[in-house]
Amino acid sequence: MSKTWAKIEDKETLTPILTAIGLGLGDSISDRFKNNIICEGMEEVLYLQAFQLLSDIDKDINFINGNGAAKLEFFGRILEAWELNVKYLFDNDTAGKRAGNKVLRDNPSALVHYVSDVSGESTVDLISVEDFKNIILEDNSINVIKNSDYIKNERLDKVILARKFLNHVKGGNIEVSPKSSDKIKILMDKLYS
Repeated sequence: MSKTWAKIEDKETLTPILTAIGLGLGDSISDRFKNNIICEGMEEVLYLQAFQLLSDIDKDINFINGNGAAKLEFFGRILEAWELNVKYLFDNDTAGKRAGNKVLRDNPSALVHYVSDVSGESTVDLISVEDFKNIILEDNSINVIKNSDYIKNERLDKVILARKFLNHVKGGNIEVSPKSSDKIKILMDKLYS
């Protein structure tokens, strides 16, 4: 059953709700953006900003930290109440699929996307293992089979690694492999369509 949300004229009315879910009025929310993409975490925001730069796409887009797959729907409801364009971006894992399906059950017209069509992939997995080792870990000798698994198993800080990647991209001192570039392009085309 689809739910209808009333238009809210005064955004500050929602300050207590935003605070309760970990977001302030100054945190990336603006009606100046044509597309607002809510993603699972801060690391996704940073990777997506880097991907946008690598794709050389200059579009009106805003990436918003949803603080976990299960919370994306709440952020989306608030943004939709403000009559903003909203897209949801989930990892293609169990939690992401569960949350994405819930969003679609509650709002069948919602624009739900997954970072990849490959089951189990998260945003960092769009970067090839070779690029992950060379650019982010800066050590090609490390044995990595899957980026997200390596980060989890080694208990590395996902946000620090994502920020490091973004900083390298902003510095213009990296070139990603065609494998990374192709996966990034597929996701960015999906988000901009």
